[in-house]
Amino acid sequence: MRTKKFERSIEGLRDALMSELEDIREGLATPAEAQSFAFVAKQIISSMEMEITERIRQDAKEERALKRKEREEDRLRLERETTLRLSYIDNHDDGESYVLE
Repeated sequence: MRTKKFERSIEGLRDALMSELEDIREGLATPAEAQSFAFVAKQIISSMEMEITERIRQDAKEERALKRKEREEDRLRLERETTLRLSYIDNHDDGESYVLE
């Protein structure tokens, strides 16, 4: 029985797949072993795809929340500026006409 250690990463999975292909070519792995290995590799890749999809979803959600916060801050800033302008006009009303910008 052969035991090989591979890093638990995308690169390690790729190395393990290539090693399995070499074992098949050299006659060291049976078709059943190769099929089992391929099934496990497919499951690992599927789980990675789900993790990537979830990360993309989370990033998009965070980006939307950030944009909402920025819009709310802009709205509050504009509201404060308008209030200050109107307050200034009320405090300095000497009968002349003022035009708001």
